[in-house]
Amino acid sequence: FLRSYGYDGVASSLRLTATSESGGGERLLTTVPTTLRSGFQTVTLKFRSELETQRLRIEVTPQANEVATNNNSFETDIMVDRTKIRVLYVEGSQQPVRSVIKEGVQVYRGPFSDFGDALTNDPDIECAILRSRGDVLSRVYASNVTGTSGFPETQAELLAFDAIVLSSVPAAAFSEQQLEWLETWIGKRGGGLMMLGGENSFASGGWHDTAVANMLPVMLSKADADWNATAEAKPSVTQTQLTHPVWHLADDQNILKSSAQAMPGFRGVNAGLAAKPGLTTTLATCATASAPAGSASNGMLDRLFAKPRSVPATTGTMPLLTVGKYGRGRTAAMSVAITAPWANNFASGWGEESQDNYGQFWRNVIYWLTEASSIGRRRLTVSTDKRFYRPGEKMKLVAHAFDERANETQGYKIVAMVEPQVFTNDESDEAPLIWPDKVARESGEETAQMVWGEEFALRETTGQDTGFEMELDLADQLDAGSASQAIRFEVVAYQDFSQVDSTSLDVQVLHDPYEQQNPFPNHDVLNELAKVTGGRVIDDADELKQLSEAAPVEVGEPRVSRQPAWSQSWLLAALLIMLTIEWLLRRHYGLA
Repeated sequence: FLRSYGYDGVASSLRLTATSESGGGERLLTTVPTTLRSGFQTVTLKFRSELETQRLRIEVTPQANEVATNNNSFETDIMVDRTKIRVLYVEGSQQPVRSVIKEGVQVYRGPFSDFGDALTNDPDIECAILRSRGDVLSRVYASNVTGTSGFPETQAELLAFDAIVLSSVPAAAFSEQQLEWLETWIGKRGGGLMMLGGENSFASGGWHDTAVANMLPVMLSKADADWNATAEAKPSVTQTQLTHPVWHLADDQNILKSSAQAMPGFRGVNAGLAAKPGLTTTLATCATASAPAGSASNGMLDRLFAKPRSVPATTGTMPLLTVGKYGRGRTAAMSVAITAPWANNFASGWGEESQDNYGQFWRNVIYWLTEASSIGRRRLTVSTDKRFYRPGEKMKLVAHAFDERANETQGYKIVAMVEPQVFTNDESDEAPLIWPDKVARESGEETAQMVWGEEFALRETTGQDTGFEMELDLADQLDAGSASQAIRFEVVAYQDFSQVDSTSLDVQVLHDPYEQQNPFPNHDVLNELAKVTGGRVIDDADELKQLSEAAPVEVGEPRVSRQPAWSQSWLLAALLIMLTIEWLLRRHYGLA
């Protein structure tokens, strides 16, 4: 929150820097331009954090005539939550798998290995790999992945993952119930979904009229087959597309741009894909060219049904990478395959040897896909209707609870407790909230305002909404006339006497008393005051100097104060000490 007065329409900027705890060097993380306006305004600072704890400084550019600049900066610390991201990767390529010995352990290498290694090289990502053989999904046994015997058998097991990546997998590999689980997982719980290209992806994989097709950010070809194995796809990324976090391959902008533009080409493409209108963004396109269309086998589904299908001719420009949103989740689609023989140079020939463009790209994709999944995996979410409040306003607290099957439920009891974000010795016992009407007060308190640590239960909402809510009135004044107060709601969901989940929510209450916060004079009032009192208005420094020089100097009558020296006790004591010393010296030398 940024507060200013008297600078309406003035351009400024916010700088976010990382500093060391020892006070050593600083590193600029981001700069955000802003236009000032009187009172409070909100500014969002987005930056890429590091894994270790960081100390940050936020600074706003001082203005030339600013009254005080000591409040132009603010320091805080952040800590990254090291909760691991869990990815379920299903690979349908039929390239051979071989057994190798790696560091004394037998592992299996196949078309899934490069992608799996790219993710698990990040200590915060786990990857469970499944391989599709027609309509059968089986686990890949390898030492560097989180294992699962097959596709999750229950919805609760599926919800333990954050994202699913489908690479050349036919829709026939999943049951109708599993597809329904996917839709609930992505749309309601905030999981991530990505489909990669291949001979059994999109239309060629029979994904028409499925829940997955509805969630993807691209429209599928109307044909029953869209895979063209002869097409050559050359990626292209524009400067605008490079601003998306998926393309953050390096901190240096020049290196980032050259790395993205050096993305190798692909052979084979799922033709006819188009970005859906709405909440979708195309992050890369590809120029394609292919041999004349003909009739050829088009993958696993053809072998299953013994039915050759027409291979579409592909020429022109089409989306290569498209991202979007579905409900609370995020989705992505890539129109090319990422395994051999379609992408031989993608994993090993992208950029210099010292650059891990392939690995960084996929980690960026997964981090973007799963940004909302940590909330989606929760059984309890809480929000308010505004980002900050002023004294005297009404605050609406809303909670949503979910059962083990990800269905929203009102079968829990939701209890909230209010406490200050930071405890101080001068904190009042009362929170800046009025106890709600018609709500039983079990604490025994009788004050109009809530007491810190006091609990209250949220009411069940009525109608179509199946959540919980409570409206709370804020007090008209904050403690000791303060300009802001930060409070925290600790919210817990109970089923009978068992705690299901808990979460917290921070809320800012910002006061804006004009007399306290605005240091600028009211010139109209001062001019009127000078007029009615016979005074005058001084407009510049020269006029003030002339006025001070012309002001008469009054010399008052001299005042003389006399006091006998003998009445000073310290002087009498000093004289007696010196006489005593003189007498002792005379006795010592025989002069007495």
